[in-house]
Amino acid sequence: MSTFSSQNIVGVLAVLLLAFLTACAPTLTLNRQKNREVSYPWKLLSPSRFRGDFVWRQRVEASFRKRKVSVDVVLQRQGNTLVLIVMTPLGNKAFVIVQRGMKISTRSYVGQRLPFPPRFIFIDIQRTWMPFGKQDERVLNGTRRFLRGHEEVVETWRDSRLVERRFSRLDRNPEGTIVIQYMKKGKMGNSGPGNAILHNGYLDYTVKIETVAAQQL
Repeated sequence: MSTFSSQNIVGVLAVLLLAFLTACAPTLTLNRQKNREVSYPWKLLSPSRFRGDFVWRQRVEASFRKRKVSVDVVLQRQGNTLVLIVMTPLGNKAFVIVQRGMKISTRSYVGQRLPFPPRFIFIDIQRTWMPFGKQDERVLNGTRRFLRGHEEVVETWRDSRLVERRFSRLDRNPEGTIVIQYMKKGKMGNSGPGNAILHNGYLDYTVKIETVAAQQL
């Protein structure tokens, strides 16, 4: 089974940033049949698991080795639907990716398809922002360990605030650890999710997420 390269994830963000997918297409060509066989482990959960309806505007910076690119996105949850809008540098829509229940659909406004399954994007969103456990299950200080599927999840809490999550496969396939660090709320106060840094040790890329605006619906 082939291994999905994290360079492809960063590459597509670079393409969105530069807004000329056609010119860069040769460097992003993937064997889609092989790509469909790749397993990025995670069983998607329903968007209803998020707490409350919201709209977040975020700036996402992805890096892989010496490559670094950024793109603006809008993430909206209403009931059992999660919508991610990926913007071009001019502020227009590039892609709209929708998870409605357990079904995912994608619409492109730039004449190209995503070169990797849109499910991968929602996996990182859920790993980072979805609450796990009971709503009132918080830790004042210390760690909370639990299993989700075939992964061990370790959360670190300080002063009742989640500061880190770690995901590791029990079978070590793939090897590595996914580490998500959460920054303090900053300018958004308590009205938004704050900022986060995700390092994917499975695929070896890093994503920095800055929340620039947030609204409860």
